[in-house]
Amino acid sequence: MYFYKIGSYSYDGGENIEFLHKKEFNEREFEDMFVESTLELLLNRRDCSCFVGTEEGEIPDFMKNRKYAKKHYSNFMSILDEVINVMVEKYGFEKIQYKQEIILDGMVPITNPENINFADTEEERIFNRISKEFWKRKKK
Repeated sequence: MYFYKIGSYSYDGGENIEFLHKKEFNEREFEDMFVESTLELLLNRRDCSCFVGTEEGEIPDFMKNRKYAKKHYSNFMSILDEVINVMVEKYGFEKIQYKQEIILDGMVPITNPENINFADTEEERIFNRISKEFWKRKKK
């Protein structure tokens, strides 16, 4: 199996999706499949929930009376998952099924001792566990 990845980014972060295929594709072949899958979605699958409900180049209803109304154009971040779905359907790629995953806020100061007893969420519990162990081991 060969691993492939498609992602998007913006000023405040990004997302990458990895998937598999039995065949090895070169850069051009992979790019061609990606471009065709994106065009398939944009041109033939507008009923997908990832679209705002307007055609490309239209001004959405909620913007029509605003001074700086902007035309709607799909952005890649909003269609990334659906592009992958088209590639799975059209070219036989497989989504990776993770047994476990941990995804955490990348801006949290993980060694702040003031946060050790504060854990309302699973994410905070994990950060607190790291912080407690860090200070325990650092003092040795």
